[in-house]
Amino acid sequence: MIRHAVRLLLFAPCLALAQPSAQSPAEPLVWLNRMAEAAQTLDYSGTFVFQSGTRSETSRVAHAFEGGREIERLEVLDGTPREIVRENDEVRCYLPDVKRVLVEKRVRGRSFPALVASGAQALAAHYAVRTGGVERVAGHEAQLVVLDAKDAWRYSHRLWAEVRSGLILKAQILDDRQRLVEQFTFTQLAIGGAVDRSELQSRQQALAGEWQTEDLSIAGGAEVASGWRLRDGVPGFAKTHEMRRLLRKDGVPVTHLVFSDGLAAVSVFIAPPDAESSRKPWSSAQGAINVHTRMLAGHVVTVLGEVPPATAMKIANGIEYRKP
Repeated sequence: MIRHAVRLLLFAPCLALAQPSAQSPAEPLVWLNRMAEAAQTLDYSGTFVFQSGTRSETSRVAHAFEGGREIERLEVLDGTPREIVRENDEVRCYLPDVKRVLVEKRVRGRSFPALVASGAQALAAHYAVRTGGVERVAGHEAQLVVLDAKDAWRYSHRLWAEVRSGLILKAQILDDRQRLVEQFTFTQLAIGGAVDRSELQSRQQALAGEWQTEDLSIAGGAEVASGWRLRDGVPGFAKTHEMRRLLRKDGVPVTHLVFSDGLAAVSVFIAPPDAESSRKPWSSAQGAINVHTRMLAGHVVTVLGEVPPATAMKIANGIEYRKP
């Protein structure tokens, strides 16, 4: 006991020096803004793993920023082959197994590692934001930023940013009991330097000339006024996109609304029922993604997003139609 007390006294000055200093409220928000900028403006390439429950998926990503243009190529390395090539907001998804190319505008706007939107200060209204320790991820020093949900309408998040660049190296979503729901993490990553142009070009483009190409976009942006809106919504979630898309085999347009709190995003799809549509409300979940569907005014309303089940249901029940 005496030896233990002496040891504590001897090391007390060191322990005092090791304690973190008082944290400025702005510090974690600065990190979040760095994350948003880094994902858009840095050149990087690497391999990351997505995990959700027993499911895992490995992908390869290459990203470049040239003359104000973002160019990105993502290839899924497990299971059904998929390749996504994006230039700014134009996205081409190559599906070799069915010989199809899907063309559309980027909708959600956030995918790993570009998970944080600009203007991160707004997140502080609905998340308790703080910095944690510095850890090693994929051979890089990474600063942990913790975002604990202030209510039950959203998940909590953990983001690890590379200390020099701010690029997100690892991301976790946790439920209300702080249990891990899903995770993205780089296993290999090179930041900076010129990205080889071949890494940004589709491996499937030469073959795709013989494939079926489908443009899923009809119209989007502020000019679209469908009449569908969210009444009595979820605090913090604002509409970011409204468009019509060709998602069905029968060619009937689907109205697509997107709501976000700056971190989580929720899509609402609205269309007349087809032969496969259920007339009864139903819900399902896969990892952090929850889905809720209901009938309204002769249309099927489907809500899908990385939010708790109650949030998906509240948004679905809050959708209404008012003639423009």
